[in-house]
Amino acid sequence: MSQFENISLEDVIPSLNEIYNSIDIRALILNENGDWKNIFTFIQFTRRTSADIKEEHKIIIEKIGSLDDEKVKIIMMAYNIEEFKNIYNQLKDGYINMGELKTYFIANTNKNYTIGKFSRWDLSGELSEYPNYGITFEDNEKLPLYYNRVRDATKKYGINDIYPLMNSWFSQKQFENRYNLKIIFPIYCKIINFDCKNNYEIYINIKIDKKLVEDTSIWINRLITDSNNIKKFLDRKNLKLSNIPNVIQNDFFYYDITLDYEEINSHNVFDITISNKKYGLLVEESQYMGRYGKKKENTLFYLFNQFEANEIFEKNIYESPKSQALFELSISWLLELLGYNTIYLSKDGEILKEDKIHKGSADIIAYNDISKFFYVIDCTISPPSSEKIDKIRNTAEYIARKNDMFVKPFIFCAQNCYAVKNDNKNVGVKIIDKEDIIKLYQIYKGIGYTNELKEIMGDEIPAKID
Repeated sequence: MSQFENISLEDVIPSLNEIYNSIDIRALILNENGDWKNIFTFIQFTRRTSADIKEEHKIIIEKIGSLDDEKVKIIMMAYNIEEFKNIYNQLKDGYINMGELKTYFIANTNKNYTIGKFSRWDLSGELSEYPNYGITFEDNEKLPLYYNRVRDATKKYGINDIYPLMNSWFSQKQFENRYNLKIIFPIYCKIINFDCKNNYEIYINIKIDKKLVEDTSIWINRLITDSNNIKKFLDRKNLKLSNIPNVIQNDFFYYDITLDYEEINSHNVFDITISNKKYGLLVEESQYMGRYGKKKENTLFYLFNQFEANEIFEKNIYESPKSQALFELSISWLLELLGYNTIYLSKDGEILKEDKIHKGSADIIAYNDISKFFYVIDCTISPPSSEKIDKIRNTAEYIARKNDMFVKPFIFCAQNCYAVKNDNKNVGVKIIDKEDIIKLYQIYKGIGYTNELKEIMGDEIPAKID
């Protein structure tokens, strides 16, 4: 377990002082009868200097402008790490000073919450590159009302939605209107690349901050999975980073690790764990070898790449699809190439009927032979309406009841749709937007991580065709 997990914010302060250089603080505040209410504050610990943070703030303002009037403001500040103790004391008292303004939180910031892990997919910028730990202070009753007041106050500036505001000024790709204070500290360590060569050799490329190198080691465990997805160890290797040649750039250490094995097959899994003696777990991820199957000339994937369909496929992933039908077809190809058993129903076959009565519809149906989950999938060029979301949810529920099986409803959207993805009304329907689709495509191409597939699809990683 990480030293940063399941402990209080106060207890982790000594470690934060050792690892980070500065603090980036950004606040959205609202004037209420002369008192400045702190609607949302984002505090990020960073290895960058306070001068670097100020320059980033300057670039943001030059690019998208500031928000600064008598009713609502966004204020961005940078501090050296040593100043956090004073900031922490302010938080315990329910406020934070943003420049000359004393701003009061809505939520109780004196609660002794424990720190947990944050998905990097919810954040942008450097936070999207690394594992993140942190803590949120929330209020479910008052804050949604205050966010509505912020929206009303910003409409005159053409800001009609809180979600792009949060993404643009606060690096929050995923956001909920109960958040009042979010504190994040990234772990500056990641596996840049993993590759399997010739079915006998693996290659791992690691990037880690120099402050974390001492007493850090990497465990590389090879397992095998049977038909029931039950694993057992084949071998385990432990390497100390201090014994591995490295290259240093911008205070990051880069390590290239090559290990030889007896033949690696599609049923092998490599669990990779990087841990530090003092700070505990830094990084963990799994690599399923099904995706590295040796590409013989008669394999399905090799053949697909020889057809013009492969070029059409890539254009429909990265660019705006030329038609609804091409987008649906591309998503069905993507899922099939990722290892899902997939059937594209098309416009002529999308209707689900029983005794000639319309019961639902879907563009694609799919199955994961590892988790045994079924999927009903709707595809859309533009962000889905509430009616479309309800429609695919009802289709999944009907199939599940009728066939006594677990069915997951999905919507794939050709555009980014952060607001829809974060709408609490969409519970039970997984919405995969353009950003997610590109990540899935990169996983298929071998330039993304399989853990991303698990996070995006919310399921076990399927076995890929050899």
